[in-house]
Amino acid sequence: MVTYDENPSHRRAKLVRLTPTGRAALRGIERAQRAWADDVGSRIGAGDLERGTAVLGRVIDALGKRRPPA
Repeated sequence: MVTYDENPSHRRAKLVRLTPTGRAALRGIERAQRAWADDVGSRIGAGDLERGTAVLGRVIDALGKRRPPA
């Protein structure tokens, strides 16, 4: 499903590339995920999804600005 290629930017870390079989598998996964996400989204509704996205964005921002305890 993948091949490992030399990475000109890093001596030890290889680049991972999908093979044609890997690309086909990924397309199948993406189709299934899209159908699942569309179903869940239709049950929740656009307004609630937008509000939830805004709240999660604020939570992520607050966590990013949090300082470790002294």
